[in-house]
Amino acid sequence: MCRWEPIDIEHSYFPIEIGIEISKQKDLNQILTYRFIEQELNINLHEAKQIVSAVNASRDEARTLNIPIGDALLYTESLSLSTIGEPVEYLQSVYRSDYFLNSNS
Repeated sequence: MCRWEPIDIEHSYFPIEIGIEISKQKDLNQILTYRFIEQELNINLHEAKQIVSAVNASRDEARTLNIPIGDALLYTESLSLSTIGEPVEYLQSVYRSDYFLNSNS
C-alpha cells in the first residue's frame, strides 16, 4: 500500500502579466507552468539562478510536512529568466531532508 506524504512546500511568484494569464486557467493543478509560459505566452525561458541552503522547519512548515518543529529542511530559492533577461518566476521551496535519504522507498 502506498502512503502519500508531503515532501515539499513551494511558493511561486510571477510578474503580474504572467500571473494574470496563469490565473485564467480552469485547473491550476493540471497546468505545466513552464510549458504554459513557453507555448501559450510565447516567452522563451533561458536560465535560472538558484541558491540552495538548509533551514529549520517552522511551526507551519512542520505541520504541513508532518515533521517535528526544527527538523532540517533543504531550502531553495530560484529566479527564472527569459531569453531577453526578464524575470519570469521567483520560486521559494523547502524540502523534507528525509525524502532525499529515502528516495528508494
